[in-house]
Amino acid sequence: MSLTRAESSYYVYLTERMDKGESKNIVIPTTVDLISKHSQLKSVVKILDIGCFNGAMLNQIRLGTPAELRQRVSYTGAEIDGSLIEDGRKRYPELNFRKLNLQEQLPDLEQYDIVILSNVLHEVIPNSENIDVEKVIGASLKKISSLVTADGDLLILDGLRPDNDTDIVEVCFATSEVHELYKQFAEKYTAFKIYATDLGENIIQTRVKDLAAFLTKARYLFESYWSIESQQIYQYFNKQQFTKALQLSGFRIERLEPQRFDQEHVDRMFSSITPKIEYPAKNLLIVATKNN
Repeated sequence: MSLTRAESSYYVYLTERMDKGESKNIVIPTTVDLISKHSQLKSVVKILDIGCFNGAMLNQIRLGTPAELRQRVSYTGAEIDGSLIEDGRKRYPELNFRKLNLQEQLPDLEQYDIVILSNVLHEVIPNSENIDVEKVIGASLKKISSLVTADGDLLILDGLRPDNDTDIVEVCFATSEVHELYKQFAEKYTAFKIYATDLGENIIQTRVKDLAAFLTKARYLFESYWSIESQQIYQYFNKQQFTKALQLSGFRIERLEPQRFDQEHVDRMFSSITPKIEYPAKNLLIVATKNN
């Protein structure tokens, strides 16, 4: 399978940020902490990063692992695209790679102490109407559960659907440029129809759902990989839905932590929101342990 131009651009963007150490992905230090925990019980800790691209993030996890533990860890990345796997093998020879497609029957794989899904689950949701999202995500989690050892950990980073996502708010933007950006985003985002009524004076009436999509997706609007980002529903589950789906798949929640935008960032974008609400989260970090 060859990458499209948009996919190649997105891949380069992610790889360069990781290799330069610019990524602040909380999955990296969280995984290192989990390695330390499991290393107290096992001579070798096995990690599987599903949807790893070429393994750039997994390599940062390896580099972040204390030197005295690094030789006791097996780092494996799983990816659907063979060309990404080949590139990863050349770039990061210390890593192992497997081909895997979450939307198909999983091959017989060994079990792992730590399985990572960093911004992956939302990609298995088909871009069409009348999709039972809970069914799709639930089926994926049950497959993934088979790859996790008893008392092993599943680490998820993905979008978080606000509990009040259908509420209507009036957003006053800090500048006319951000106001215009929201209107452009409403026109070009295709995963679902953005509700946006321009009230003038840099004010737009919209839903919390649409505001959440804007906050997490608008920064990609003028990138060459926008065609990928524009089709993805990032905020598909709220905290209760994640908890239910994971419990049904045999996991117990250890951490369920919304990651918030920096206050200075949102202050540069918005003057006020009426009625006053908490800004939608950037994403959600979950650590869930598989039951015996």
